[in-house]
Amino acid sequence: MIEYWGNVIEAGFWMAIAAIVYWRSDRRSGPRLGTGEWTAVILFWFGISDLVETTTGAWYRPLALLVMKGACIAGLLLCYIRYRQSLGKRDSDTKPEP
Repeated sequence: MIEYWGNVIEAGFWMAIAAIVYWRSDRRSGPRLGTGEWTAVILFWFGISDLVETTTGAWYRPLALLVMKGACIAGLLLCYIRYRQSLGKRDSDTKPEP
């Protein structure tokens, strides 16, 4: 029973973080999503995976749940890399030319 409620609380946590990240992101107009928006979508699906986990009892069963969680973690890593690259671009844009 504690695993069930733990996963429900964790799912709520990830979905709340997703909402905060989305709210704080630079929402661009147009068809492409920015890094913040992608991060929010991935965090939302990570929360969904915790809700699925409440019915399976384990994060590694069934295999599709394990793949889903792995894809979310890989996506978050890619978003982090993209974010760090954007910081480097922003810093190089503000440096004065010699």
